[in-house]
Amino acid sequence: MVYAGVTTLLLLLGVNLSTLKDFQTGSSLFNKIGNNYSQKKAREELLEYKKLFDEGVLTQEEFDTKANELKKKIL
Repeated sequence: MVYAGVTTLLLLLGVNLSTLKDFQTGSSLFNKIGNNYSQKKAREELLEYKKLFDEGVLTQEEFDTKANELKKKIL
């Protein structure tokens, strides 16, 4: 019962369950969850900045500056 709940939670957080094997080799599961969350947030933020750019709220230079920062988090 607990296993099913944990598995469901991990899926909702976007954790790729096939990478959990790495956990046994020393990688931290919590770091993976945090990184996935950070990447997701950065993608969402980048889309918001793109929308603002398309609406004319941001200049090309402003968008490029922020996009470059966010791309570092995503990649």
